[in-house]
Amino acid sequence: MHNACQNAAPESLEVGYESLLIKAVDEGFSALGKPSSEIIYDLLESDYGITREDIPEQFVEFSRIFRRIIIGSGAEAILELIIRRFYSKLEAEPPAWNNIDEAIALLQEDLRTSTTASLASFTH
Repeated sequence: MHNACQNAAPESLEVGYESLLIKAVDEGFSALGKPSSEIIYDLLESDYGITREDIPEQFVEFSRIFRRIIIGSGAEAILELIIRRFYSKLEAEPPAWNNIDEAIALLQEDLRTSTTASLASFTH
């Protein structure tokens, strides 16, 4: 099992994985410009019920919908940018992947295992 989040710097962990991913999404969307970013966030919420804050929990679904909204290689380039920015914020190397779907699955796995590990450390 891959888990780059475990190698994150302690100060990064204090911020929270979810907020780091949201910031990475914001930065990835900035490549589209502010008006386009706002439209995408509005569409995600109004048409698909996914708020900006829901993205970390639903990253796979968000990615699928994002590729439906932004058709073509542009969507994959922005998703790759988001993933690379997320790992950069963790000061961790992103995992090696063969395609964007694999990268998305690895990120989702890292989020799930890291959140579970963080919760377990608070309860003991």
